[in-house]
Amino acid sequence: MSDRKLAFVYSPETEAFSYPADCPFKTQRAGQTRGRLASFGLLGSPDRLELPPRKATHAELELLHTRHYLDELQRAAAGDLTPAGFQMGLGGMDTPVFKDMYDYGAWACGAG
Repeated sequence: MSDRKLAFVYSPETEAFSYPADCPFKTQRAGQTRGRLASFGLLGSPDRLELPPRKATHAELELLHTRHYLDELQRAAAGDLTPAGFQMGLGGMDTPVFKDMYDYGAWACGAG
């Protein structure tokens, strides 16, 4: 028997965040995946855990991103996409701007 444990990191609170309607990314997919895993009996045993994420702090995010980039994320999330933010890739197909983008990203990073 293996000592390996698997974890599914999930919290229904993250489904309250939403990408723009025309974006293919859907935060609700995590809940759908969780439902399927549970229906197959793949959650809730000692070696298959379900863990809640936590929101990464600004200081933790600065370990991977510059303060300037994080400031631009927060600014864009507040509805102010600046030319600097756009040059950083915000507002495109891969990084759509939406109201909760900074907070959702902090939750996603805290899940790791």
